[in-house]
Amino acid sequence: PRQPKPCTQCQGQGKCTACAGEGLTLSLFLVPAISRDTPGDHGKLPQGCEACGGLRHNVQGKLRLGSGLCAECGGKGKIWPVVSNRRRGFLYSATEMSGSVASDSSPTSAKMATSRSLTAAGW
Repeated sequence: PRQPKPCTQCQGQGKCTACAGEGLTLSLFLVPAISRDTPGDHGKLPQGCEACGGLRHNVQGKLRLGSGLCAECGGKGKIWPVVSNRRRGFLYSATEMSGSVASDSSPTSAKMATSRSLTAAGW
């Protein structure tokens, strides 16, 4: 159960699926008529891939490429499971501890809340 599993987003490849790991996508910019004096860029132009951290700048601005890595697994191709902190069948979590401690956050009240939690759990 603690083995890493293949990433479902990239199927274990580690590459961004939106840009196939290139960090950019091509966008088509149309103009009403093409002539020698048509201002600006038009046609297929590269854009940074937003799925892997690039910037889609349209026609203006500097091209900022994405990393090309899968955002879900960080380019590793595998997802590691979250292992909980278990101690003798009692699960400690930050939300449970903060929820059991009232507005007072002194060490004494935290100890009392912990002992109440342990008592409630049958310890």
